[in-house]
Amino acid sequence: MLLSSLITMGRAYMHLLPTIMVFMPSVPAMQAILTEISVLMENTCVCSMAKLTIKSPVTLYGSTKIIVEPNGELIIDGGVLQNADIELKVGSKLVLKNGGSILMRNGKDFIAPIGASVIIEDGMLK
Repeated sequence: MLLSSLITMGRAYMHLLPTIMVFMPSVPAMQAILTEISVLMENTCVCSMAKLTIKSPVTLYGSTKIIVEPNGELIIDGGVLQNADIELKVGSKLVLKNGGSILMRNGKDFIAPIGASVIIEDGMLK
């Protein structure tokens, strides 16, 4: 895998996914694209200059969350992020397009801090 030296692999149902991302500041922008039905079993950090694109149904297991660091991007491109708990940092970016959906975990609200970008081109957040 191209990103294997930069991403610590975590546990996931169906197949292994990059669930804890560790990027070095000197490394060019990296991206991971999820295209299969998946369950993330561990917290996922989309670090600075990294991009995580979800193009299929992805469920966050238990209390797992996605953290998007400054200059990191989370893109839901036609996929569905279920049981979501997303923590956006100032300077991060979230994009919903091509009918992408985020279904928040019960009891969790979607909160975007001032300075984070949320772009809904075509999608749903509930």
